[in-house]
Amino acid sequence: MVDTTTGASTPVISGLTDVTPVYSPDGSQIAYSAYDPGTGQDGLYVADADDHNARMISNLPGTLTEWVEN
Repeated sequence: MVDTTTGASTPVISGLTDVTPVYSPDGSQIAYSAYDPGTGQDGLYVADADDHNARMISNLPGTLTEWVEN
């Protein structure tokens, strides 16, 4: 994430590759698909945009192109 006022950047996701992030419509969360080279596992994740508290929601591979709400 980049602060557009100061230019300071903060990493949101680390240790994963092939990350495809998509912000929620209200900007409060980031959903992304990624590959974890440490475990050899693909997954779908959701993270809070403010504290980056990530959680895996599926261990199925995929690519996110838009946010879908239930």
